[in-house]
Amino acid sequence: MVYSGIFSAQNPHPIHSAYQNQVISTGLSRAFSEIVRFNFSSAINYNPYSIRLFSFFAIQGLMRLFISILLFRNIFSKNLILFADILLSVLLFLWSFGSFIMDQIFI
Repeated sequence: MVYSGIFSAQNPHPIHSAYQNQVISTGLSRAFSEIVRFNFSSAINYNPYSIRLFSFFAIQGLMRLFISILLFRNIFSKNLILFADILLSVLLFLWSFGSFIMDQIFI
């Protein structure tokens, strides 16, 4: 997220794609740069999967903070927190990356 905040979509990013042709992830860096600037329609133009993929990383970051607080305060058992973390992370991953992966498989 910091990388996306530093480099805008209009300026060339210092890390370039290793692919010569357009692939399913083309434009994600520029799209993430637009998302951190709240330019969602522009982000979708760069890559249609960008909002869901960015959401995964943003929500995971917030979940890490929330789970750390729960562990620190000993509100719930560690096993329950671990199970809930795994379940929520897997579901979030499937929601975020599902169409990205399926479209890649069936191209």
